[in-house]
Order: sequence, then structure tokens, then C-alpha cells
Amino acid sequence: MRPWSALRAAALGLIWRGSRSHRIGGIDIRLDSSALPEEPKILTRMREALDALQEHQSRVLDRARRDLRGVLVIAGVPAPAAYVPFLNVCALDPKWICSAAEIELVAGALIHEATHARLWLSGIRYGSKVRGRVERACMRAECEFLASRQEDVLGFREALRKVIARMPDSDWSDEALRKRNFEHYRAAGVPGWLAKALSYLDVAA
Repeated sequence: MRPWSALRAAALGLIWRGSRSHRIGGIDIRLDSSALPEEPKILTRMREALDALQEHQSRVLDRARRDLRGVLVIAGVPAPAAYVPFLNVCALDPKWICSAAEIELVAGALIHEATHARLWLSGIRYGSKVRGRVERACMRAECEFLASRQEDVLGFREALRKVIARMPDSDWSDEALRKRNFEHYRAAGVPGWLAKALSYLDVAA
């Protein structure tokens, strides 16, 4: 493991152990101190998302319970949702959970990251050569959940299908991923120099 990866793994491991734990829908949901100001709303939305999964795709939820160690709600992740392999957890941005227009989008993100976990545990690593294929597999799993809903939530299901059909592997190159991570960090208020460093190290790790 590279020095940055080792340092980040140690820091997130400490955060995980020190975060407030809630058992919801059979999944360990932990809130970092950055999420505590919105704790009631976050817990309500997580419960609603897991209820939606239980109602429409209970088999997928059962698999997520097996594959994922839990969910860490923490500010500062490089995307609204991300899989953290060295902890085997799904990290979710607290602001995004609270602001997501529909609860199905939160549920879909959980499925997406749980699929990352399943692929990782089966030995498929998230390297640049396979990143596009891995992301398409995760998007398809997310799309299957959205297809189980009678209505197309905000047109997101159809938009996701188009992305899957048209997305070239170059969209998931190291350079493209760094650019997306940088934009997310900046939108979260991270200073430019730090956002640039973090987005580089995220991919280098």
C-alpha cells in the first residue's frame, strides 16, 4: 500500500471506530462529527432509502448486508457516494443525503456502491484498465432498482441508461476521474490548491 493510501486508511479507520453507530435495516450506519448537525434528517432519509430497497429489491439489499461492512456518512469524500475498499464501507456525503431530490436516488447510490463492494471482494480491482467496465456494471445495478419503480424518478432512470450505452472508457481515465473529483471538492468549498492535491492523491492511491 502506498504511503498516502496507508495514511488515509489509518485516518478513516479511526473515524469509523469513533463515529456514532446506528443499526438501520440490518446495516451499520455511522455518522462522523461532520454529519451530526443533520443527524435526525440523515437517519430518516437512510431509513426511507433502505425501506425502498426492502420493498422493491430485497434480494439486492440482502446482498448488500453481506458484502458491505456498513455506511459511513462523512463530509469530504470525492463524490456524493464512494466505495472505500480498505474499510469495505460505502461513504456518503451528508449534504447530498439531505439535498437529494428523491429518496430513490439515495437508495440507488447504496446499490451502486454495494456493487463496487461485491466486485472488489470477488477480486476485480478498480484499476484504470477496468474502471469503465466496473462503473457500467454498478450503473446497471442502480438502473435495475430504478426500473423496479413504477415511475421514472426525475427522468434519472432513462438518463442513466443513456450514459451506460454511450459512456466510453475514456470517461473513467485517471485524468477524467481527477477532474470530476476536483470539481466535487471545489463545490464542497475545499480550497483550490487542496482540492487539486486531494483529487490527484485519490486517483494515485
